[in-house]
Amino acid sequence: PMILQWTGLLVTALLVCVALVLIGRGARVEQLVAARTEELAQKSAELAATNHRLREEIAEREAVAARLRHEQSEREAAQARAQEAQSNFHHSLEHAQIGSWGYDSRTGLVTGPRELCRLYGLEGEQFSRDIGLCEQFVHPEDRARFSAAMRAGVENGEDVDVDLRIVPAGGTERWVRTRARCKAGTDGGVQILGVSWDISRELEAAAHTRLLA
Repeated sequence: PMILQWTGLLVTALLVCVALVLIGRGARVEQLVAARTEELAQKSAELAATNHRLREEIAEREAVAARLRHEQSEREAAQARAQEAQSNFHHSLEHAQIGSWGYDSRTGLVTGPRELCRLYGLEGEQFSRDIGLCEQFVHPEDRARFSAAMRAGVENGEDVDVDLRIVPAGGTERWVRTRARCKAGTDGGVQILGVSWDISRELEAAAHTRLLA
């Protein structure tokens, strides 16, 4: 009987130990699960924050891209309007037979757009002639006044204001009015910027009016 009692006690103690071991392991497992759960929750929060930050960056980049596209569209529209305005301006000048021009005392060249070419009966999109060659288009009786007006502009900075006759290439004699302003260049040269236009019909109409008066 004593042996049985001791055996029972040993078995009971063994079972208690096993139970304690199992309980301890269960507690550790629960701790591990809790720690792992907390770690996963933290990583999930970090991932959510990262996703939120990425969405904000993407939205910001999309906004910048949209703004750049809008600015590009506005620049293209402004460029198109400027080209249209320039084209209309040139058409108006051509219709009115007005030629803008510039003279640079350093090079001695008179330059201008196609309207100036048309005024002098020349072909081409750009007018570029030495001042001496330009004088050849001026009527011989008016060349002295033309030279004096240009010389006064270069030497004294006086405005050019002269009406004179020109003989266009392959054309008939016409009266041209020239108005120009002079300005000193940064390198000591002088630039004269002006416009010339055909006043033949204006003078003919004035003469006709005087005849009727």
